[in-house]
Amino acid sequence: MGVYAYERVLMHIREMMAKGEIRQGERLPPERELAERFGVSRHSLRQALQSLGERGLVIRRQGSGTHLMADSEGILAREMACLLTGSGSRMDALLEFRLMLEPGIAAFAARRITGDQLGQLEQLVERQATGQGGFGDLDARFHGLLAEATGNVIVREVMASLATLLDESRSPVWEHPERAACSLGGHRAILDALKSRDEHAAQEAMQAHLESIRKTLVCNGTG
Repeated sequence: MGVYAYERVLMHIREMMAKGEIRQGERLPPERELAERFGVSRHSLRQALQSLGERGLVIRRQGSGTHLMADSEGILAREMACLLTGSGSRMDALLEFRLMLEPGIAAFAARRITGDQLGQLEQLVERQATGQGGFGDLDARFHGLLAEATGNVIVREVMASLATLLDESRSPVWEHPERAACSLGGHRAILDALKSRDEHAAQEAMQAHLESIRKTLVCNGTG
């Protein structure tokens, strides 16, 4: 089983719990249904469930399927935190990638952003502050608009082609009230730097924003 398959299973179970589809102590749906829903093979699913069982998150009972343990929420939080702190994890790699790329984008955006684009960013931040729209959508639009503001066609094309990958870090699995507040504060700092046309400040604000998001996710264990 690859690390990514394990992460997918863990994240989807977390999402099911967050949505109230399954609770501590309850039985998980049949393996065939889970494999199809999670986008992994049944073999990978079984291996992932075995690993989760070894960690105390689930228990597999002969004749009655796989059940979440009564104290699974705390164990799940620790496992989710490990996805962020593990050097080989997909989420850790994704956050590192964003740290490599997006501070530079913010710096170029500060140099080239138009008044109309600044206005659009202000509207997005205002909508985020007042809870108008989903977190993931508003966050993606904010960062996407920054890529457009660089005026570099390659940057725009690369960011557009990576949209699905980058959206993994905005999945509902990682949502948490503290992350929303942290994201809003970061976006405001970036916007202030852009208004001042301060490339260095914009780069630093983006760096601080992404690092604080990562810290928030790790501290909450869920995002």
